[in-house]
Amino acid sequence: NNMKNKMPAPRAGHVAELINGRQMVVHGGFDDGACHYGDTWLFDTVSYEWARIPYPNEPAPCARESHASSVLHGGGVVMVYGGNGDSGHFFYRLWMFYSGKLRWSNWAQCVAGPSSGVRGARMDDERMVVVGGDSGFAYLNDAHVLEMSGAQVAGRVKM
Repeated sequence: NNMKNKMPAPRAGHVAELINGRQMVVHGGFDDGACHYGDTWLFDTVSYEWARIPYPNEPAPCARESHASSVLHGGGVVMVYGGNGDSGHFFYRLWMFYSGKLRWSNWAQCVAGPSSGVRGARMDDERMVVVGGDSGFAYLNDAHVLEMSGAQVAGRVKM
């Protein structure tokens, strides 16, 4: 169910990262009517073609916007965290998109910290730092380190 040559719906608040040296993976976002998307697309930067990931019925992050992402392991993994969805629901779960398999994996539940509007950056092949965001009660100016270690987030450090 690859759907080549189709395109994702217009959106904002999505994440996009370059993987496999030539593809951009795009996940989530919302439209101007406040519809949140949970789809994942690949854009080939050589052929300029869009394709939806070939496993749309497998586990993946639910529809969201304003989430953070970063490429780890030399482009082999995209870490995705946070965001918010319909009715302002906040997400604190960490997901990994494996570029070699084109599949998502639910990695860990984070219990506190920023969620919506958070922005992330790669620290190294195992960690992403997220900064700012919205806790649901206030805008934040702290930073948290999300680390791949076994099957959990190993550290959330307020800086």
